[in-house]
Amino acid sequence: LEYAMDVSIYFAEVVIRNTDGKIYWGYFDKPKNRMDVNEPVLLGFWKDMNLNPRRIIEVCMRRSLKEQKKDRLFDLYHVWLRKEE
Repeated sequence: LEYAMDVSIYFAEVVIRNTDGKIYWGYFDKPKNRMDVNEPVLLGFWKDMNLNPRRIIEVCMRRSLKEQKKDRLFDLYHVWLRKEE
């Protein structure tokens, strides 16, 4: 978990760079009961979906503790790029 935040920022920046500005950083300050309130998220996905890179990478890392899969992050990247279309 020591490197999780660095990996999540890098992951988010790669997504942004490869979508020609369609995906961008943002945040929500309301409603207060929203899971990602006041956290940096990626916006601009299809159907107003947003990606919290910190949570995504954390889940990815926890799954890797149970089952190591060298392409897990790469596969995750492609799943989110499809949601951008």
